[in-house]
Amino acid sequence: MRKLDKESEERNLVFKKYREYKADLRKYLGPNLPPKLRVKANKNERGKKESVIEKEHEAFFRRNNILFWNTKVRGEIQAIGKGKFTLKKSANKGFSDMLLAFGPIAVFLELKSGDGGYLEPEQIAHRDRVVNQGGYALISNSVADTKTYLESKGLI
Repeated sequence: MRKLDKESEERNLVFKKYREYKADLRKYLGPNLPPKLRVKANKNERGKKESVIEKEHEAFFRRNNILFWNTKVRGEIQAIGKGKFTLKKSANKGFSDMLLAFGPIAVFLELKSGDGGYLEPEQIAHRDRVVNQGGYALISNSVADTKTYLESKGLI
């Protein structure tokens, strides 16, 4: 048996975790994932790209001293630092774009462009799973919507 280098071992571990996650999803949802779900456009944010909305959210969280992690996939790099981490694409499919922490409470935030968009079946499954276990999950395409949601839950 040939010896694997560290990168190959990490890659194998990521794929193993992904397969376990998919198997767990299938147990939870049965054989069919839900269809895509349309997210409505926000009339005040029309034309804004998701990346711009993401930067606005980051600035809002920093101004309000809200602990957050940007979990959005940014390619094949796996790194930790500066309050952000990324995973290989296959290991992160369906996971929310941002994770917010308010003491023991976590909020999973999925961002969409100002023009709306679609939630993929894996994103819907992840959101449903969080909510069904008593967690908070939000789909937002504006800082105002996010702020309103967090205020309604008594988190800010």
